[in-house]
Amino acid sequence: MDVSLQVAGLVVATIAAFAAYLLFRISSDPHVIVYVKHDRDRPTLLLLVIENIGRGVAYGVKFELSRRIPRLAQGLTPTGKKKEFEEMMEGPLISGVPALAPGEQRVMTWGQYGGLRDALGPNSVQVRAQFEGGWPIRVGHQVESILEVTSFEHTDAAQSPAQAQLKQLERIARSIEGLSRSVGHWELLQEITSLREDGEPADDADVVDRDVVVDGRVGDGS
Repeated sequence: MDVSLQVAGLVVATIAAFAAYLLFRISSDPHVIVYVKHDRDRPTLLLLVIENIGRGVAYGVKFELSRRIPRLAQGLTPTGKKKEFEEMMEGPLISGVPALAPGEQRVMTWGQYGGLRDALGPNSVQVRAQFEGGWPIRVGHQVESILEVTSFEHTDAAQSPAQAQLKQLERIARSIEGLSRSVGHWELLQEITSLREDGEPADDADVVDRDVVVDGRVGDGS
C-alpha cells in the first residue's frame, strides 16, 4: 500500500512538473507566422506580413516555401488564365530575419487581388518558419503557415477604387441625412435670429418659439 501511494505521488509530481514546464515555455517561447492582410489605407492592395505572435524573441528566422510566389502582382480582376510573374527573390521572406521581437512585424506590399489570383491559382502556398528561441536555453522551433488570396474574393480588396468610393459616398449620404433631421429645428431658429438682426420684424410666434428653446420658458428673454 505504501509503495502504491509513493508511485502515485511520484506520477502526480511528474505531471505537475511537466505542466509547469509547458506553461513556462508558452510564456517565453516565440511563435512566428506568415499571413496575407488587406491594406486598409490602400484598399486594392494585399500585404504579406511576418509576425512574431509569441512572447519571446525569435532568432535566426528562416522560411521555406512550397513553391514560387510573385514579387508584386497587378490587376484588380482575375482573368482566369495562368500568368507568368516575376518571382520574389529578395526581402525578409527570402533572406530571413536575424531577430524578431514579440509583436514585431515585417510587412511587404504583395499586389492586387486579381494579379495574385492569376499568378497563384486556387491553391495555397505552404510556408515553414524555422527559428530558435526560449529561455534560459534556446531551442529550435518550426511553424507552418498558409498563404492564399482566394478568400479575398468579393471583399474590399477585390473592388475597384470607383466601387469603394461609391460605397463611401453612400455611407456619407446616410450620415448627412440623419444629421439634417436632428439639426433641422436649430437651423430654423438660426434663420429667425438672422432676420431679426437684419432689421426685419418677427411675429410673436417666432419670438415665443425662440425664447422657449433658448431660455426654456415663454417670455421676452430679459
